[in-house]
Amino acid sequence: MQNQNLKNHSRILPVYHILLYSVVILCFIGGLWRLYISYRQHSGRVMAAVIVGLCYAVLLLTWYARSFASVAQDRAIRAEENPRH
Repeated sequence: MQNQNLKNHSRILPVYHILLYSVVILCFIGGLWRLYISYRQHSGRVMAAVIVGLCYAVLLLTWYARSFASVAQDRAIRAEENPRH
């Protein structure tokens, strides 16, 4: 049996890791740009701030959704290994 480590168990989901993160990061950057422009024009600052806040929240959501699933999987693996030892 092959040893289990991070190299042979890493998994990249293209739609999740590449497409979703790209869209969310571009939205966040676009929101920051719109916030900068709205401060220079003295109008639309609230809407731009809301867009930046929502994009930041979605960015955190996508990050934590993946990390919480990894932590839960690690706990399940540890729970299976404990009775064996």
